[in-house]
This record gives sequence, C-alpha cells and structure tokens, in this order.
Amino acid sequence: MLDRLVKRHRFGLSADDLRSIDYIYRAFYSEGPDLRYSFPRQQIGARWFPNYMELMTATDLDGQNHSYVASEENFRALREFERNNLLVPIVGDFGGDKAIEAVGRYLREHGATVNFFYTSNVEQYLFQTDAWQRYYRNVAMLPVDNNSTFIRAYFNMGFRFPPGIITSDLHSVQLLDPISGFLSAFRAGELQTYDDVVARTKF
Repeated sequence: MLDRLVKRHRFGLSADDLRSIDYIYRAFYSEGPDLRYSFPRQQIGARWFPNYMELMTATDLDGQNHSYVASEENFRALREFERNNLLVPIVGDFGGDKAIEAVGRYLREHGATVNFFYTSNVEQYLFQTDAWQRYYRNVAMLPVDNNSTFIRAYFNMGFRFPPGIITSDLHSVQLLDPISGFLSAFRAGELQTYDDVVARTKF
C-alpha cells in the first residue's frame, strides 16, 4: 500500500504521515471486528460507541441491513466506487479557507453538483466559536441544487439536545436537511445555535 502511494502516485509522505498510516492499519489488525471509535481499547468512557461488527450487522427500524457486507450486491457497489477512485477523503477545517473551497472549485470545473454533504457531528463543535459562520459561508460557495442534502450524525451523549430526537432505544440517528433551504435560513439570520440547526432537520 505504501509502495502504491509513494512509488506509483509519488505522494510526498512525511514521517508523521507514515506513522499515522501504520497506527491506523495496526488498529484494524489488533482489534479486528471489535474496533470502535475509541482506540486503543483501554480508553475510558467510550464503550457506548458501537464496534465495527455491531455497525456492520445493525439494521434499520424495518429490520434491513444496509452495510456493504450485508449482500454481494452492496459489496460490489462499494468495490466499484473504490476501484474507480470515487471515494476521496479530504482532511481540512470546515471553517477554514481551503478544503471546502477547493472541493467547490473542482466540482464547478467538472460541471458537477453536491449530492450529499456528510457532516457527522462537526457542526456542534463549530458552534462553540464563530467558526460555524465561516463554515456556512464556505458551503454557500458549493454548487448545489434542490436535491443537495446535508447528512448529520446526532448523538445523545456529550451535549445537551432538544427532546424528541433521540429515543430510549437509540444512541444516535442520521438527520437530513436540504442544503439550499438551509442556506436560505442562514442568510435570513434564522440560525444562531446548534439547536436551531437540529430543529430544522428530519429523519
């Protein structure tokens, strides 16, 4: 894998990059299906995170498993994404002036639009400062249409949440929010807190 990155693609990986890659691969090797968000396993207070096996075997409320290992069809679909280099992780500051702007520029140059923007739960941290305002101004530079959608991860631990989102049998849910409508609300000054963001999203 390192030969592919360094020799074939000629990425200039630093010593820190190589150590990080080694750390990640070692985590998968040593933990296997027990790997969870918190690694190594001796970290305290993270047992409420599901492990990899639990994530891969979880079902929705209708009993359907949507993971890439749930069926041969799911696996082949994700494998083709990987083979065609269609899954490209980007490391950057949502409130910064590089990562999201670069994505927007690339999409516009290729006549593409944003289909989905997965934010995880990053926004709740951005609201601890004024970084959320810079972030949404960055999002406004992305080429979107009426189908473009935020996908948010919403958890029941670590922050105070409005009632009615997380039930007693769920630790987290995915929330959907049309980006165009969200940006209109942002420009109108209707969004001032993370609670405002969550209140307008839906399952």
